[in-house]
Amino acid sequence: FAQFCEIMGSLETQFKCDLAPADHTPSATQQALSAMGARGAGLYGVFIRGVIDKMSGAEQEPEQGVPRPLSEPQDVYATRYYKVVQNRTEVYDIVTQVFHKMDGWEELPHGLGLANVWNLCWTWSKPKLDYSRLCTWQKVNHFPENKHLTRKDCLKRSIDKYTRTGGKLAQYFMVCPRTFVLPKEYCLFIECFARIDEENEEVAAGGEAASAAQAAPPPNGSVAKAGVKPAKKKAANLWIMKPAGSSRGRGIQVVDDVGSVHYGELTIIQQYISNPFLLGGFKWDMRTYVTVTSFSPLEAFIYRDGFARFTTVPFTT
Repeated sequence: FAQFCEIMGSLETQFKCDLAPADHTPSATQQALSAMGARGAGLYGVFIRGVIDKMSGAEQEPEQGVPRPLSEPQDVYATRYYKVVQNRTEVYDIVTQVFHKMDGWEELPHGLGLANVWNLCWTWSKPKLDYSRLCTWQKVNHFPENKHLTRKDCLKRSIDKYTRTGGKLAQYFMVCPRTFVLPKEYCLFIECFARIDEENEEVAAGGEAASAAQAAPPPNGSVAKAGVKPAKKKAANLWIMKPAGSSRGRGIQVVDDVGSVHYGELTIIQQYISNPFLLGGFKWDMRTYVTVTSFSPLEAFIYRDGFARFTTVPFTT
């Protein structure tokens, strides 16, 4: 396997060197390398087939001097091999069902010691492999360091870095509520909480003064105004807490007092949106799926069908 990768790597390097200067445009280079990768993947399929045939027939050696035939002939570009890490049965079942409906894909046999000789490795969690040692025709369903987009604390830091660069695109993130990572940004959170509390008190005090003025006895000879507005109540200072590495609503709580902020792990605390857009009085969100196949260059596909999720009880504060 190591010799095979070394040979293919040297061929790819030589191929890059042989490109004419006129062919060094991004599109031409990408097309050429894709063709090279396809050819390498095809040869790799033949290589794996030979290894599988040899290892699966090790216990059934043919008679002396009689060569053991390989399995049915395969087109050099016909077969790819996938591996599903079986730490979740439901994931293994779904992925294998999909591949069973596709031509040109076979599951890598188990128990032959072929841990890393696959074209595609599908895992539920972070794969335990060295990305730098992958061949060009080997794909994994996780990008390295993708936690910077998927973990709540890392996503918050990524958005902060992006908005600090300024520019028009940074304005798109101004819709994000105030967010802090605890415990690192606990002091910043306390300052923000106190500031919002003071602002809410000032608004409530202003409302009380206006109501008192409306309710005061009218001067002599004047007519009292009808419809005195009630005094404004102080708005609740609501924050929502979520464990940074959790999902599916686990560990979420809403607090309105600093004394209620308790956590035993890395936590995100975010100002709660108290006036959300409702449908029929219910909170809701939209779930859209995107598949990213490359970050350099960026290539992503949006699944056209999505769905909306609604709460089971009307929204109240």
